[in-house]
Amino acid sequence: MDNVMIKELLDEYTKEKNIFKKFLIGSRMISVSYNETFNLLFKQNFQNAGLKEVQMILTLDAPCWFGDRDKWLIRTKEFGNNAIENESEDCLLAYELVRLKYNNLIQVEKVDFFDEFLTITFEGSNSLSIAYYAESDYAWILEEVSNKMEQERMMVCCQGNELFQNNILILQKEIKQISVDESHAGGNQGCGRSAESG
Repeated sequence: MDNVMIKELLDEYTKEKNIFKKFLIGSRMISVSYNETFNLLFKQNFQNAGLKEVQMILTLDAPCWFGDRDKWLIRTKEFGNNAIENESEDCLLAYELVRLKYNNLIQVEKVDFFDEFLTITFEGSNSLSIAYYAESDYAWILEEVSNKMEQERMMVCCQGNELFQNNILILQKEIKQISVDESHAGGNQGCGRSAESG
């Protein structure tokens, strides 16, 4: 892949990625639930941004893992014994998420977007990676928890390896500032679409 195409991919979805980061970095994961998908509830407190507190739920419907992917696959085989592969992965993911809650390692310290997945780093360097690929209509959705109608809620999602946002009417100044800061630090590390390395 030539350098121009790589730059175009890295520059894509900057606004959506920065919105996702703004809502998650510094937030705390206050609950975990499972009903065919994993649902992580986060609480974020804002200062001078028009909102005092926002709760967002992150719904995961794509492959997820903690730490190194290859080591994770080995752990799932050991963890599940004779269980079906997908079931053992879900069981291990549930175990790791509950472990974070139990040990109060629930604050998000960093979010990184790579070529084929994003990584959310919690306290204690516990990193949860989420692939952009999913067999369903979406890989993940980060959505506001409120009494608003569904189409009125703030939302960022990854669908078909593209990122979308809706009803984000706040934090635009802060989001632009993140873009400026990251451009000085070397820019984003990846994008919402798959890109081959090299």
